[in-house]
Amino acid sequence: MSIHIRRPDLQELNNCFALDSRFETQYVWQMEPREIEDGFTVTFLRSRLPRLLRIECPDVEDSLFEHYRKNQGVLAVVEGKEVIGVIDVTVERWEQVAWLHHIVIAPAWRRKGIGSQLLNRGIQWAKEQGATLMFTAVPTKAFPATEFLRQHSFRFSGYHDDHFNNGDIAIFLTRELR
Repeated sequence: MSIHIRRPDLQELNNCFALDSRFETQYVWQMEPREIEDGFTVTFLRSRLPRLLRIECPDVEDSLFEHYRKNQGVLAVVEGKEVIGVIDVTVERWEQVAWLHHIVIAPAWRRKGIGSQLLNRGIQWAKEQGATLMFTAVPTKAFPATEFLRQHSFRFSGYHDDHFNNGDIAIFLTRELR
């Protein structure tokens, strides 16, 4: 499928805010901290839920607009006049590090390879800005997102147990950009 990925104009950016970022999952990451004789360990295990969990993603509008205004990597997938996806990537040039903040695909367009194309374009943009690493923070409830990113060479690089405003644990994933 041939799609067009580009910086959105203001009307398209407004449509990006309306994209439905909700998702469903039957799995989450369960954190298990343990003390051992010489220290401690933390393990993240995939845990199956007894029923489907519907997740509302945090509102992305404020950060998306701020990053757009600063000419960062806000890129949209536009099909005709319809915005069907958006990615939000920023680069800290002095560190040569990129942050993937959001990637959202409209529900009717998911599982068609559009997310992969959008992520690859976001990575390309980050490389063009001089980034050599890309980081992202994913809630433990966003199992589908962690699996998607792991399929695209992102690897576990840490966690923060009170990272998000709602108290969710963040799993940090990193990918080298070579």
